[in-house]
Amino acid sequence: MNEYQHFCKPSLHAALQAMGLNYVYHRAATTYLYYWDEQTSEEKAVLDLLGGYGAVLLQHHHPELVRTAVAAFHEGCPVHSQFSVRTAPARLAARLNEILRQEAASNEDFLFSFCSTGAEAVEIAVKHAELARSTEVNKQLTEINFRLSELKRLQRQLTIPTEFSQVLNVATNSNASDLANAIEHYNQQVLQRKPCFIALKNSFHGKLSGSVQLTHGSGYSGPYRHLGLDVRFCDADEILAFARDFPASSIIAVKQLGDQFSLYWQPVRVVSAIFAEPVQGEGGIRCLTSAQSEQLKQASQLLRCPLVADEIQSGSGRCGSFLAGSQIGLQPDYVILSKALGGGLVKIGLVAIKSSAYVQGYDLVQSSTFGEDEHSATVALHYLELLYQNEGAAFTQINQLGELLLQRLKDLQTLYPDVISEVRGRGFLLGVELTSQHNASSMMFRTMSYQDSLGYMAAGFLLNQHALRVAPSASAPNVIRMEPNLCLTPQHIESVYQAFADLCQTLRYQDSYYFLRFLTRNLKVRSNRSQLQDFRQQAPVEPALPPAAVRVAFINHLISADWLAQIDPSMQHVPVEEADLLLNRLDFDWRVAPLPAQRFVSATGVELDFVMYPLGLTSNRIARMLADNDLGRLRDAIDERIQTAQQDGCQVAGLGMFTSVVTNNAKSVRATNIALTTGNSLTVAMSVAAVLQAMAEQPQQLWRAAVIGAAGNIGSIYATALSTHCRQLLLIGSGRAGSDKRLHQSVCQIYQHCWQQLLDAVPVTGICQQLLQHPTIAQWLAQPELAPAQAGQAIFELMADEANAPLLLSDDIRLVQGYEVVVCATNAADAFLPVELLRHGAVICDVSVPHNLDEQALAGRPDLVCIRGGIVATPHGESLPENVRAYLQPGQIYACMAETIVLGMENHFHHYSYGDLDIRNVAEIHRLAAHHGFGLAQAKTSQSM
Repeated sequence: MNEYQHFCKPSLHAALQAMGLNYVYHRAATTYLYYWDEQTSEEKAVLDLLGGYGAVLLQHHHPELVRTAVAAFHEGCPVHSQFSVRTAPARLAARLNEILRQEAASNEDFLFSFCSTGAEAVEIAVKHAELARSTEVNKQLTEINFRLSELKRLQRQLTIPTEFSQVLNVATNSNASDLANAIEHYNQQVLQRKPCFIALKNSFHGKLSGSVQLTHGSGYSGPYRHLGLDVRFCDADEILAFARDFPASSIIAVKQLGDQFSLYWQPVRVVSAIFAEPVQGEGGIRCLTSAQSEQLKQASQLLRCPLVADEIQSGSGRCGSFLAGSQIGLQPDYVILSKALGGGLVKIGLVAIKSSAYVQGYDLVQSSTFGEDEHSATVALHYLELLYQNEGAAFTQINQLGELLLQRLKDLQTLYPDVISEVRGRGFLLGVELTSQHNASSMMFRTMSYQDSLGYMAAGFLLNQHALRVAPSASAPNVIRMEPNLCLTPQHIESVYQAFADLCQTLRYQDSYYFLRFLTRNLKVRSNRSQLQDFRQQAPVEPALPPAAVRVAFINHLISADWLAQIDPSMQHVPVEEADLLLNRLDFDWRVAPLPAQRFVSATGVELDFVMYPLGLTSNRIARMLADNDLGRLRDAIDERIQTAQQDGCQVAGLGMFTSVVTNNAKSVRATNIALTTGNSLTVAMSVAAVLQAMAEQPQQLWRAAVIGAAGNIGSIYATALSTHCRQLLLIGSGRAGSDKRLHQSVCQIYQHCWQQLLDAVPVTGICQQLLQHPTIAQWLAQPELAPAQAGQAIFELMADEANAPLLLSDDIRLVQGYEVVVCATNAADAFLPVELLRHGAVICDVSVPHNLDEQALAGRPDLVCIRGGIVATPHGESLPENVRAYLQPGQIYACMAETIVLGMENHFHHYSYGDLDIRNVAEIHRLAAHHGFGLAQAKTSQSM
């Protein structure tokens, strides 16, 4: 972990690493950024089309601006001379006033408030707009209260119009003083209404506590809505209609003619300001039109509020004129500038307010420690000189090169309409919107779209494959924005065209490996494929079904990294080391796009949709987290999957693979209104059925079973289920503290189960049959009044001295060598059971996660039958998607999945296999599964999911 990650931005650093954007740039010049290549130790250049999010318009380190900045320092130009008359800011304001009067078609001057950043300037505009509104309202109220004071002095009754008597709750014939008090009270109630601001949808006005609330994206503003501002968002095309329908607010005023008084409604302004960006940069490079500009003007007039033009990113020349709004006839009352105004060297922001809208005295209460400094103002003033020199040649260049770049990008859109949905922008603020990949045949691309990371990963691809630096818009992650500077050339534009052509072809071909292989470039063991290939036809997208009445979810994860090849065809022949590194690099977000719903139909006719919500990490990765007890983030990720499933309409969620272990058999999950199950009950039932099926093919008629991990809940349930079939059980514990006590509890539980079987007078076999033959137990059955209350404990004590007791306890796994059946149900992190201990022809049921028997060691013992859990046959041959079947054949699913489905078909929307298992649930779910047409398909003898 480096210092930036540790001390500054740990989450951002992880994201940059996942996207391949974690470069360290040490130098900038003209239109390039430079970094040191770790492999070659050479300095390499990157074509910078991000431009400091629009802050660099002329070039990186423009030599004249650098000389100006250095000279200012050498000359001792005061940076901090607050509470004095500042000359450079004054000259900058005067020059900007000339420009803004022309650009905004204004016949009045602007007054300027300087600060350091755009977001700070937005805050200043918000405060001024509300001060102007409240000042106006207070002036109205002062006049009304003066009239009311005159009214209070009258000592007579007044006739009140019904319209007012009803809202004031006074009689139509009331005392003048009472009427005045009622009006005061009513007006105070009205004025308690919170003022609001209006902003456009897709807007982005900053991330400070006030400005973030003007930002439309809920990911930015959602957590801070309660902080203060009331902001209403609307479409630019609907702003005028919105203003017309906006609920008016009025207070009651008094008019005096001689000694006569009359009442009337006086409107009060509720909207403090309308904020608009002529080009929404972070919102996806969305350009306002002249018609929308006119609507904004009329809306501000109708609501009697100022129109604020946020030109932080689009202004200062970036769009081919000093204000982008001037190209559409926008006439704002406030203008906000920042970014490029600093020439790419200094931090500066400002709000320019028309003199007619300015509140006198505001400058006494608004100040900024780093605003109005001589140094920044000097650089900004020189920037304006450069921008306007040679009769504004810079604007001509921006428009010409911007139009050329826009056209070449539109050429690509024509060639790749399936990849690029739109190209838009003005001047040097352009955006390429990529088509959503939510229906992509590639699971990797579909997941990027699901995570809203496609644009960011595309930026990583362009940077690493083509040395081209771009970034998506903050609130529109599928839009790749470009903000070049004036050093851009036609040759650069052609290289941009070629880079984007490669990106488009990659997305069209659905070659996710080619798209992501830059993430593994430093790995020695890599796929030798470096050319783009077409995988479009290898993973066709199945048509979506209309939704069924019942929907259930299943949370799972990758078996291992090498299974990426099955999930995404482009990952074929990728070495497991490289696949594992890819997954580790993409560790920032574990969410995987849910698979298309699979329709299952019960034998009874009930239809159900089964949806898998995967996590993008492997069993080994989770095993390491378990070993390190590092489960917080993983549990949060599982919670998110279940909550998403619930929001998608799922009524039951199954926890598959390691997710049940991590969540303590679902008990740590924090989800509401959705039933949870681990699927372990049906897994036990089907595993036992598989064991019985395997033993039916063995010559032994009477067999013995050993259960390793019998002190645990699942191991104990396995032992209980087997007790009705085998003649002897060996229960093996771990030998750790508390294991003996839990083993004793397991023994008593098994004996209690057998006793209940005998009481119920059901046909018995196995250990239950042996107990029936014991004279003392037979006497208890014949004379129930003699039977002990705790039969399980009593039977344990009764059998303790038997030479050949049906239940044996030990912590020595070497004893398994004499047993025909061995069940492994532990939470050990590694395989620990030597195959040499197992007798010839033994049946092994290894349901542990991770497995207790090593796969390679098993390969050397072909005499053994190893069951990794039960596989269930579906009622009508329903199957999982082919790319996620793992070891399954068509028409098969795993028992834990089947339990989730059966619960949905039963409308059993309560937790089932949740926490400790109950042997009664094992029998019940087995019966319900059969009722709905699910049966044992085969013993799963390959490595389990």
